[in-house]
Amino acid sequence: MSRLRRPAALTAASAAAAAALVGFAGPAQAADTGIPVLEEIKQCESGGDYTAHNPTSSASGAYQFLDMVWQSTDAGVGYASADAAPEHVQDAAAVELYSEWGTFPWLPSAHCWG
Repeated sequence: MSRLRRPAALTAASAAAAAALVGFAGPAQAADTGIPVLEEIKQCESGGDYTAHNPTSSASGAYQFLDMVWQSTDAGVGYASADAAPEHVQDAAAVELYSEWGTFPWLPSAHCWG
């Protein structure tokens, strides 16, 4: 599957944003992106469960990435689906998408977090 084409500067900016914004929490609490709306989306989409998998679609992980969207992210390289990736990788992919597209990828669930 072909990856989305992004300007190199935007890709570098996304990677920098992901590295700067993704928090690494201790074992007592879940990871935090530092972006309040992403934290709301995560709770809405999966209750914060990084291993969640939708039984009727390819959506998986804490942010319920569709496989096609997941595979378009730079952060998700090396993982077939979001639920196979560790928390910090899923958070980095969410920050990457958010920095490029805002909340657009999660608009279908806006009634829950918006």
